[in-house]
Amino acid sequence: MNARITTATLLLPLVFIALAGCSKKNHDTPGNGCDGRFPTTVTSTYYTPPTIISYQYDGNNRLSRVTYNQADTTYFTYEPNKITRINIRNGKKDSKELIEYNSQRLITKVTLRDVNDDGSENLNSGYIETYEYNDTIVIRSSITFVGVSAPFLSTYQWADGNLIKQTETQNGKVSSTKIYTYYDQPVRQGDELVNEDFNSYGNTAGTIRNKSLVKSRSGAPNTPESYIYGFDDTGRVVSNSITRDGYRTFVLLYNYTCR
Repeated sequence: MNARITTATLLLPLVFIALAGCSKKNHDTPGNGCDGRFPTTVTSTYYTPPTIISYQYDGNNRLSRVTYNQADTTYFTYEPNKITRINIRNGKKDSKELIEYNSQRLITKVTLRDVNDDGSENLNSGYIETYEYNDTIVIRSSITFVGVSAPFLSTYQWADGNLIKQTETQNGKVSSTKIYTYYDQPVRQGDELVNEDFNSYGNTAGTIRNKSLVKSRSGAPNTPESYIYGFDDTGRVVSNSITRDGYRTFVLLYNYTCR
């Protein structure tokens, strides 16, 4: 079972991860920290009409709000070494996630809980996920779901500064593998794995720090994907053409214009 959702999946059914925020005051504070480094909208052509995701930033240029097709919303709020995410679906608080990170801005623990109709956390739901690092390289992680006795354990294999394989097991049996290849180009915003961290945790902390731009992902039981990027004259990724199973292609389009 996969704890983290890929960017492509994330942008599809709008049941994206999401969660963050606290008071109404924080929720209503408009983003004003856009500096052009991070996207303000991402458009996915997976569906017709396309899905549009909008991003807002606080005065410190941290991701503060994500809105999906002007409907469901994710709020991010911040404390020292902690990020809180709250997901609003159909006008109601749906789930809450506490993300803890270390002095190197690497995620060490994630606790997710669903939210009851009365606004309280449902302690009989969700999961706890932990990460271990060798300096800045993630080497192990585990995720334990409420009501599931055995955790899912992941190990990470690296080569030349890039993650090349992730293997997930439960009860000693392999449940999934992910195998990655890379372009001979430096990693940047818009890269598929960068997007996973960005959409999961914002632009303050993360888990995967690759050297190069990811080219493909494969491995059972995941659907093989390959990525072809387009760049603007400053080197920012403005498009990511994603091909699944070698035949179905859709595009993510990035806009960095500050509003």
